Amino acid sequence: MIRALLNKLRGEQEFAAYRVQMDTEPTEPFAARVVRVQGISESAGTLNPFSLFERLIEGLRARPQLQVVPLGDFASMPNNRGVRVALRFDLDDDPATGLRAARHLARFGLPGQFFVLHTSKYYVRVVDGVRYRNPELVDLVRGFLVAGAELGLHVDALALYQQGIDGAEAVKTEIAWLRSLGAEVPSVCAHNAACSYGAENFEVFRELAAGGRRSVKWNGERLPLQVLDMDELGLRYEANLPLPRAKVPAQTGVFFEPPPDAVRDPEWLRAYLIEHPVFERGYEVSVWLLGADQWAIARHGEDGALEWPVDLDRVFEFLTDLDGARDVVFVLHPEYFAG
Repeated sequence: MIRALLNKLRGEQEFAAYRVQMDTEPTEPFAARVVRVQGISESAGTLNPFSLFERLIEGLRARPQLQVVPLGDFASMPNNRGVRVALRFDLDDDPATGLRAARHLARFGLPGQFFVLHTSKYYVRVVDGVRYRNPELVDLVRGFLVAGAELGLHVDALALYQQGIDGAEAVKTEIAWLRSLGAEVPSVCAHNAACSYGAENFEVFRELAAGGRRSVKWNGERLPLQVLDMDELGLRYEANLPLPRAKVPAQTGVFFEPPPDAVRDPEWLRAYLIEHPVFERGYEVSVWLLGADQWAIARHGEDGALEWPVDLDRVFEFLTDLDGARDVVFVLHPEYFAG
């Protein structure tokens, strides 16, 4: 009661405890989900065959000047090796195709970082405020471990805060659960974008909030920031390698007003990838697959430039022409190559 009174005096919202347990059977088996995701992507015109991913890996391996390394190396090791490439997989909708990609990488001994989304429908179902984890997640996690892939958590704490649930507690709980299955979980990756929450999901970690802000008011609710400590959670890095801006501008223009199909809108892409009002990325280039052999190439920092849409051949041409020490992150969502 005293804590609730103090929070009220500070203008802070009280959040319900995060309640979770294992389900007895999957609401939707992963195999069925792949078929459904294929149908959605095909209807949207964004589906690629898995062979596009195989072409990407083949092309990276065929270019000795490109060194495929773990994403964590970007945070821990200075680049004295020319062009380094990291492969980041955001498992928003299709973890089964993500596992297929991890097994393909394992054939060649290549690293990849895979982030499971703890608020996704493949991860949990919600009944009367209780979250039930899909039991197929156990075999999924073990599959990634057998493939030698790095598994991390796709953090969506702010979405839970918006629902009145303790998002920080959820992050801690799910990291601990993944580790109980044998996953190291050295990293996290923020899900979604600030246009959905008023802040980036990595801002729930101390020292990663833009302008040092402790909270953000969004849709009439005040969402807490800087409530988690990466060191205390045994985390080595956040996948965006974010460099928070010292000040969040009062007017952020198109970024906070995403148009329909925002991720394929060139103006919104530029705002998100090049002119982000909250943070800069701690690497020079990112390459995103966003449609049917449609890729976005973004140069970050002072060299800010966007190429969209381009095909995979242009991506390889771009990488071949890079000179000097450059770090490149491929951001891949398996639902785009689930065909």
